[in-house]
Amino acid sequence: MFHNLYPNDPLQPVTRFELAHQNHKWYTVNFTVTVTRTASGKYNFVTIAGKIYVHHYAGHIDIARGQPVQYAGEAQFSGRTNRGTLRWWNHKSGHYRPAKDAAIQAVLPLDKFIIPFIHHGRTMTEELSK
Repeated sequence: MFHNLYPNDPLQPVTRFELAHQNHKWYTVNFTVTVTRTASGKYNFVTIAGKIYVHHYAGHIDIARGQPVQYAGEAQFSGRTNRGTLRWWNHKSGHYRPAKDAAIQAVLPLDKFIIPFIHHGRTMTEELSK
């Protein structure tokens, strides 16, 4: 488990979406209004009790509602013609800072896990297998 490293930071109430995998595609599900959409673009994610919750712009502590997480990071999905395809995910989270060695706890495909690094002041990515 990874705990919020900044527990005094205020939480912003957000509607979080559950990430679901079905028929080789990823979907975001809003159980409040029963809406399912094909995942597209970049999301922040947290994994809690085996479930993955996402939001396009809310912070990890907001998605997790301040609670401890199994894992946290960012996930990128294809858009336009190939929606629902996971391109990559990482462990980039300032509030939780999960260890890359615990990536299996994210409950996402490990072959899509990448490690972000800083290059000339910009965050870049590098595949774990390199």
